[in-house]
Amino acid sequence: MQVAGEMVERKIPNTIISVTKREINEQNAYKLRSLIEQGLSLVVMLSYSGLPQQFEPGVNHSTLAKNFQTLKKYEIPTVHYWRPFLPANSSLQSMERVIDIAGNVPHVTLGLSLNEQIYAAMLPYWAELDQAVDNQSGDILPTVLPLTAVKNLARLKDLYPDHSFFMNASCAITLALNETHDERSERRADYAGTFGSELCKIHNHCPSSQRNGCLDANCRPSTMEVLSQANKFLKRLGQDCHVERVQLRENATPIIWVDGKLDPATSNSLRNSLNCQVLSTSASESKSSPYAFAQQTYGTLREVTIPLQLDLITLCNKLL
Repeated sequence: MQVAGEMVERKIPNTIISVTKREINEQNAYKLRSLIEQGLSLVVMLSYSGLPQQFEPGVNHSTLAKNFQTLKKYEIPTVHYWRPFLPANSSLQSMERVIDIAGNVPHVTLGLSLNEQIYAAMLPYWAELDQAVDNQSGDILPTVLPLTAVKNLARLKDLYPDHSFFMNASCAITLALNETHDERSERRADYAGTFGSELCKIHNHCPSSQRNGCLDANCRPSTMEVLSQANKFLKRLGQDCHVERVQLRENATPIIWVDGKLDPATSNSLRNSLNCQVLSTSASESKSSPYAFAQQTYGTLREVTIPLQLDLITLCNKLL
């Protein structure tokens, strides 16, 4: 309560994002609703994949499914964090079951993040996963998803035209906050440089009201303004690189080209601070493969760095 009280008292606008697979009982939901009414900005991202129990032995799927109903009852901003996709949950029938459970909340659809351990564990269940390894370098693609999932996700947009589907978290978080916002307050626009990108125009599916809001909020700064702000930001973080060029676009956020490779945290911070896309002039192009789509989609624009991640139960314990 002390943390929440200080955030409300000081009118700190930061949004708390809680990602969880644990139970949210009515008592905690009621307390969270009370905090929101006091001014706390909160979004709960419920991680629900629809995978068989063998893939998630420690997850109570029936309890997790009930969470969606509980959060809806107490009008708590909610995002369906739909990941990972494996062949076992990529059929259209499986996806429709998940949507029936999650309901009409913003859906964030992400692939399987790979490292050597996850690759070895998943290979017996996904034979084609060996294509995610470069034969020459041995490098593993950072994120992959089955082509069946890609095709069926595209079909879902037609089957569920009133639902919103995103391949990045920031748009879903913004929409969740707008759908439960106070009518007296201004609607929010995406803050992570997504507007006008390929991700925005081709892969994401959101209401026209949300796109219009992003369009209205999209200002047209000068090239020198963006260049100056970006270089000051990189210098403040001690980065040994600078912005090589800035591309201003009509009805889209600017693109900043950096003459070096930034670590993901710095790239995300720069992107979110200036609401722009950040690309590196030294980044290699994605190779042509069944997984090129995933690699391109989850590369520079992979996922928003959110202000604060806490498990929901931990959040309740800390705030209450």
